[in-house]
Amino acid sequence: MRHTIKIKDLLREQAEVRYGRHTSQPRFGMSDGRLTDFLRRKLSPIMTSVTKNCIAPSVPSVLGHKYKNITFESFCSLANVNLAQVKRDMVAIKKRRVNMVQIGYGGFGINSLHFMSKFAQLAGVYHPFEKLSIYENDEFTFLNAVRIYKDVSTIRTIDMTMNKLALFQEENNLSSHVELVEKYFKIEDTNRRKQKTVYVGAPDFDTRVAMEDKNFIFTGHSGNEVELYSRPIINQNLMTETYGVIDLPYFYVNLLKATEKLINYMAHIDEYPLDKSLYKFNAQLFEQQQNRSTF
Repeated sequence: MRHTIKIKDLLREQAEVRYGRHTSQPRFGMSDGRLTDFLRRKLSPIMTSVTKNCIAPSVPSVLGHKYKNITFESFCSLANVNLAQVKRDMVAIKKRRVNMVQIGYGGFGINSLHFMSKFAQLAGVYHPFEKLSIYENDEFTFLNAVRIYKDVSTIRTIDMTMNKLALFQEENNLSSHVELVEKYFKIEDTNRRKQKTVYVGAPDFDTRVAMEDKNFIFTGHSGNEVELYSRPIINQNLMTETYGVIDLPYFYVNLLKATEKLINYMAHIDEYPLDKSLYKFNAQLFEQQQNRSTF
């Protein structure tokens, strides 16, 4: 039997819990998707004081006119994203005919590919990847809907057993050859891959061990920190995976910055180093540093 829910009702319930009780005094570290004090001040020339500005795209759709999304360009500005360099990197990826394999389409994969799609639009680069393959076998968890940098409220009803891959829609501008695979990625899925293929994500531990000789970037997020790790040799430090307690503004900024770096690596690196942390970013620390230097 097919079970459906009204996605807008569910999002409204989530948004009210995460936003409604925090409408009077915004502060740092708030566990919602509104802008923190620093981010509001940085964007103040283009924002009104009446509107509660937020990053999460679904929130204004379900909570009404008092909430307003900042634009993607403004989001990039507050995170100090170098859009000029991103545009050059997108052009380089297309020229290099890079293949990308996204392993898992969860919090990191959904948001990162959506950010890439946005970057490609800004760069005017259509189908930057020669081929894009995405492996995912899990169902979409509705309680995590507000973690997605997409307005999913436009979906009127949704199948309760929907695979996460159904959320891949407007990102088709990333490649003319998109492969959506409803299964968990395994090492045998690398056998037929061409050169200049980059594997991104967090497969199971056995698969990670077998991928030490592949161009593989492990993506991890814990607490308020994101990390890109090249061809990891599995040890206890990488055995625990958790998003921790998520502060949504920091979560979004972390993933945006990680995506910026990921694009840069794919544009320039042919062979990724073994067992090396390529990039770490903590949006909360970034905010604190910006506060000290700006105000």
